[in-house]
Amino acid sequence: MTGNVPSPRPTSAATRRPPAGGRAPGHPHRNHPRGATLTGGRPLALALAVAAAGTAPALAASPSASVKGWPEVSGAALVGRSFVLASSARQSNGTLTYYEAVTLSVALNSTRTRFVSALLSNEVVVRSSVGPMPGSRLAAGNGGYLFNPGGPTPTPVIWCCVDDTEVVLESDGKPGARIAAGMGVDGDRVRVLFRVRDGVAELASWSPQRLTDADAPDPTAANATVPGSPRGGTTAIATGIAAWSDDPAAGSLTVGVPGDAGVADPVTVALAGRVLDVKADAGTAVATVRVGRRYRVLLVSATGAVTRAWQGAVRPQTAAAQGIRVVGAGRTVFVDTGGGLRRVSGTRGPIAAVAAGGTRVGWAERVTRRTVTRRGKRRVVVRERRTVARLARVPS
Repeated sequence: MTGNVPSPRPTSAATRRPPAGGRAPGHPHRNHPRGATLTGGRPLALALAVAAAGTAPALAASPSASVKGWPEVSGAALVGRSFVLASSARQSNGTLTYYEAVTLSVALNSTRTRFVSALLSNEVVVRSSVGPMPGSRLAAGNGGYLFNPGGPTPTPVIWCCVDDTEVVLESDGKPGARIAAGMGVDGDRVRVLFRVRDGVAELASWSPQRLTDADAPDPTAANATVPGSPRGGTTAIATGIAAWSDDPAAGSLTVGVPGDAGVADPVTVALAGRVLDVKADAGTAVATVRVGRRYRVLLVSATGAVTRAWQGAVRPQTAAAQGIRVVGAGRTVFVDTGGGLRRVSGTRGPIAAVAAGGTRVGWAERVTRRTVTRRGKRRVVVRERRTVARLARVPS
């Protein structure tokens, strides 16, 4: 795409523009009610649209919720009483090709492993004409979640959607702007580790849930320089731990304790395999590595102690939250609450993402549904691809 191709115009009730340069010193935040649009002030406009439509009403609780097709699914989270997926796709309106990174959400039944609706609906949508945004990141906590579209260019960092309001924490899309590598919730702070250039990173911290004025700056915002070269997909933050790989191919992982002043007591450990993915939960990083033709899930403490949690021939999907660790491998979901992994469910299709929270675990699987219809006197088999979300109880 060329530099003067505009982003598609999203339908919206309101439009706001960030300050010049996207992120003003001491005033990085802009709150937007759901249903608003944020358009960056550059030729390759990056548009943020929060879908106003909620989930479709349902007559009864559904055991699954789904979305059409097999879009890229790069993460999942159980957020309060919602199940959320991070996804990205290439779109076209007939004359213009553009790219989307979205969160798909569905409400949960309050006490059961059921969904209020059988459909996943868009909650946050980021559109760009710049290029694909694979590997979007999602991190939940404090009743909300952080979302950041992936890709090699700077993209927004968004806090959603406490009290039906989202907060754009970072929106600087200029060439040379810092790029979010990983993020998470650390106590009452949300933190994002940005790659500035080789060997230099910045740890940014905010408390967006405390803001009461829609356009007020966050007086608690902080930035600290951190030595390192964090990368998307192999960086994660949680309460008491920040973890990233400066060199995934070499199998190195750096862990430390995050704070407003930076990362304290960093330790670099060798994981004896290529680092493919990193998640984090209170004091523990969950790293997926490939060793030869096999895969391992390793638990790494903030002091650098390493424990093997799983090993197999299929690349797993992992999640960690509230002391629960989930591994989805092939068509089996495993859960560990401290006594080792236990099988909790099989699936009907390959697992695309897993999530944990409270007393439930969730996952998204890719299935093909077959239906038989009649066209005149002929019986026709129609195959439809769908991405399906399901839930299970955490074993006691």
